[in-house]
Amino acid sequence: MASISPFYMNNYSIYSNYKNSASMFNISGVGQKSAINSTTLQREANKFLNSYQNQASSPLSFLTSLKEQSSEFSSSVSSLTAFGSNGVFSKRGAQSADTDALTVTSKNNSFGFNNFRPMDVEINQVATAQRNEGSSMLASGRNAERGNYGFSIDIGGKSHDFSIKVNAGDTNRTIQQRMADAVNRRGIGINAAVEQGSDSRSSRLVFEAEDTGTDEAFAVRDTNAPNGREGLASLMNVDDATQEAQNAEYSVNGEERTSQSNSVELGSGVRATLREATSESVRVAYGQDAEAIRGGVEDFVNNFNSMLSSASSNNMPRLSSALNGISNTYRGTLSNLGIESDASGRLSINSDRLDASIRNGRLEDAFRSGGSYGIGGRLQNTANSIERNPMAFSNAGSLMTTYNQNNAFNFNNAAMYSGQLFNFLL
Repeated sequence: MASISPFYMNNYSIYSNYKNSASMFNISGVGQKSAINSTTLQREANKFLNSYQNQASSPLSFLTSLKEQSSEFSSSVSSLTAFGSNGVFSKRGAQSADTDALTVTSKNNSFGFNNFRPMDVEINQVATAQRNEGSSMLASGRNAERGNYGFSIDIGGKSHDFSIKVNAGDTNRTIQQRMADAVNRRGIGINAAVEQGSDSRSSRLVFEAEDTGTDEAFAVRDTNAPNGREGLASLMNVDDATQEAQNAEYSVNGEERTSQSNSVELGSGVRATLREATSESVRVAYGQDAEAIRGGVEDFVNNFNSMLSSASSNNMPRLSSALNGISNTYRGTLSNLGIESDASGRLSINSDRLDASIRNGRLEDAFRSGGSYGIGGRLQNTANSIERNPMAFSNAGSLMTTYNQNNAFNFNNAAMYSGQLFNFLL
């Protein structure tokens, strides 16, 4: 957004506040003793708007954007400070005691405190997808003789045949890519790719099942090669599994279960994603929705930085000062909570510290305690002030000045508003 001059003609309601005003002024086309009325002010406002409609950045567009940004910023702060159902700290759901081993989500319609009992989940093994990783070969080498080759892949109870023609001079990399393209075009549930080999000069062909579980296991075999030579699957060494397909094996409160996928239903409306095997059970219990809280913090940080960027790019030192005043005053406290700030005042998230402050409750205490003098209170007061009157944080001031050839007339109550906002360059 282009920078806007600090000289503004600024009024929140140039119509209704002066509808029956007895103030006297002189503007083009209006006599020296003519009273201000809504028609006159509307006409003059439109003149200013039309005069600057070809500017790189429309003043009205800028004001609309600022108003929207301030509203989003205020809402994001409210979600961290509110005590009611709109506050993120009030949201509840299933929580995992070890998110490295498994993460959980709960369905809002079926999940609740009254019908939920803690679960102990133990993971013996996670589900994996079969992967056939070929040998690393010199990419520019020519290991295959010219001729027509064939190979087959069996998966899901079906056999799929492929024909590959090798031309004189084809490199290993060219043949590997030709085989990968042939498999991918068929869409049989296997992803084929050519990856870098042991060094930058080498490459290898890889086949991997799209889904986990033994139902997606596959077998690769050669079906044809010229003059009894070695087939391409064998030559590229993609006919043997380097990672076998396996199902997830886990237990819930001692009940043994298996699954083709790592996304499983635990019961009571709780779905889990199994991530790694455990040496002991992981407790799943009812508590604060950590993901909702993290999302609320991310929204706040993004909106704070957006407001700060607008203040910088549009020459609004009052807004910059208000925002930087908060980040500077609470820099140490916010950093300990996982919300860091740089020299310019922009915020960022330290994931480990944020997760820790969510788990131990310090984040909630910081944002919801201290009243108007705490972090949350001061943020909320600032956000509300910006949302109510964003132009008060610009260089515009609260004075509307109308110029003609000879005089300048000032209207000190022009900053009063009833919802209509004008901001014009002079």
